[in-house]
Amino acid sequence: KLIEALCAACRVELPSSSPESLMAGARRILRDPHSFTSKLCKLQPVRPSEAKSLAPCLLYASQYKRIREKEVDACCEALHSWVSAFYFYSNISDQIDPVSQELEEQELILARMDGGKVPPAPPMCTASSATTCSTGISSPMLGGAG
Repeated sequence: KLIEALCAACRVELPSSSPESLMAGARRILRDPHSFTSKLCKLQPVRPSEAKSLAPCLLYASQYKRIREKEVDACCEALHSWVSAFYFYSNISDQIDPVSQELEEQELILARMDGGKVPPAPPMCTASSATTCSTGISSPMLGGAG
């Protein structure tokens, strides 16, 4: 299920859940393993309706059986955590722009109430282009360093 989720996030269509199809999808997303993590960081969120397809994959993670190789377990845990974060981020990504605009409007109202001093507006944080929000905090899900 983890491969299915990664393929969905990377927009790699799988014709079925057969082992052959999953192997083909894994080969596509891992074609260049040295740039795999940076590829994941650069992914734009999917639409919330598409993100729902990741939910069953996240539920199956509790059924993962640990193996002797600790590196494999750590890798699976890290990828599951990334898929989970991508799922939640995708579900709220369409709210970033409207909430950011609403916050700016509220800040202007507060500034006017505070004697008319209007501070310069911070740069907008958008789901499609920003790597750092107006807070200056870098987000790995937005492609920043974290």
